[in-house]
Amino acid sequence: MIIEVRSKNETLALAKLFAESISPNEKGPLVIALQGDLGAGKTTFIKGLARGLGIRKNITSPTFLMVRRYEIPRHRGGFKNFYHVDAYRMSSARDLETTGLADALRDKRSIIAVEWADRIRKNLPRKVIRIAIAHQKENERTILFSTKK
Repeated sequence: MIIEVRSKNETLALAKLFAESISPNEKGPLVIALQGDLGAGKTTFIKGLARGLGIRKNITSPTFLMVRRYEIPRHRGGFKNFYHVDAYRMSSARDLETTGLADALRDKRSIIAVEWADRIRKNLPRKVIRIAIAHQKENERTILFSTKK
């Protein structure tokens, strides 16, 4: 599915709607793999996603920490934790272990949103939701949703 958005607010609203449609995955965590150039809107999408999950904390990019964990209020949809991952600086399976991402990937009650997911593609489960965000005009973006690896 391809959706065009014309502003940051439309990106936030789309991500919030997406979050509200999420249901538990019985075979593991729900992994959302985001791709796009710098400034495409990956973090903005994740902010909207977190809002849709009921998380009220300020969501910032975990560039230097690589992984941030947030508790999902009232365990919405059966999920307990939301992980925001910035894989830009990750290069090995060891990075997954030292950041705690490997543990999160084993937790069925987690939603894991990964920016720069292509950098750790081989370490992600086979079943992920891929979201590719591309610049168009000044504030316009094309957002492609896919489940292909």
